[in-house]
Amino acid sequence: MINELITKSGTQVDIEEFTFFLNDTAIVINKIYDNSIPEQLNDVIAAICKHYVHFSKGLTEIPYEIYVPVFEEKHNEQNDILIMNIETDNNTKKDYFKYWGLYFDSEDDAVIYDLKSTTIENGDLFMLNH
Repeated sequence: MINELITKSGTQVDIEEFTFFLNDTAIVINKIYDNSIPEQLNDVIAAICKHYVHFSKGLTEIPYEIYVPVFEEKHNEQNDILIMNIETDNNTKKDYFKYWGLYFDSEDDAVIYDLKSTTIENGDLFMLNH
């Protein structure tokens, strides 16, 4: 659909952030490289379905917001590389499938969902806008 818009308008168009609202959850997907949202939207939705049981705490609590993706902060040179990649849109599609931020009514702060280990971890969540 976005490719059709680009073709018809003759102007480069991209999506910075895509939010959709379900009955009980808002899902916010952020751009991590050019055309990343249109390119990865189907795979992100499939991953949400695949991981639903895990990030909903075994179907006991549904997050009211899901942020895709969030990035792990390391206090070393790798963190500088991560920030540089975000600032220059040098991320890859695998970055959508590492960590997500979740907000639950039962938690004071956001928690981090690790897709690889299918676990929820406590930690600071910082939103990066580029």
